[in-house]
Amino acid sequence: MLLAISLPIYNGIDVMRSRINRPRSLDLVMVARHDYNKNVLSVLRRFKYLLEKTPDWPGRLILIGKKGRQTPEILKYLASLNITDQIILKSSVTQSELLSFYRDSLALVSASLMEGFDYPIMEAKAEGLPTIISNIPAHQEIHASSSLFFELNHSHDEFIDAVQKLATLNSIWNDLSIAGYDLANALTLNRQNYKIASLLKKV
Repeated sequence: MLLAISLPIYNGIDVMRSRINRPRSLDLVMVARHDYNKNVLSVLRRFKYLLEKTPDWPGRLILIGKKGRQTPEILKYLASLNITDQIILKSSVTQSELLSFYRDSLALVSASLMEGFDYPIMEAKAEGLPTIISNIPAHQEIHASSSLFFELNHSHDEFIDAVQKLATLNSIWNDLSIAGYDLANALTLNRQNYKIASLLKKV
């Protein structure tokens, strides 16, 4: 007879650089495959709403991710918009390009419906980039005190408020940058290896 054993999965990330200490643009970056659980289309709609409420918004939305099941809907929605220079769609980038997007943006966005560890959030925090993320259990469990949250089923205003706070209130941007960077430093790969090794000894 096989026994089902529920074990925690420990994850980690290495912090390689010093923390950025200010936003270098008002760009928002999202790193997600075009799958339904990543909810890319939701972010596009929220960004469109941001531009409607703030017509002179100078920042871009940079979407980085491989094609998936939601790609046809994403492309159809983009074609319906009269926005050619403020939404950047990239299927892939080099590691150095990704690093530049993290370090040159206002915030990273994640609108996932469900997640595990969500590495792009931790990658952003390892650079000191604040994050605006969906209020789902996995995000709350790890990022409760180091991210701004928005409800997926509410109006877009909550998301817009989070973006505008980071754009206008330096103290909030800096507090989240520090909190996220500290979290990334606490969840190191060495910790991950130690926790997994300790767990295997108990099995």
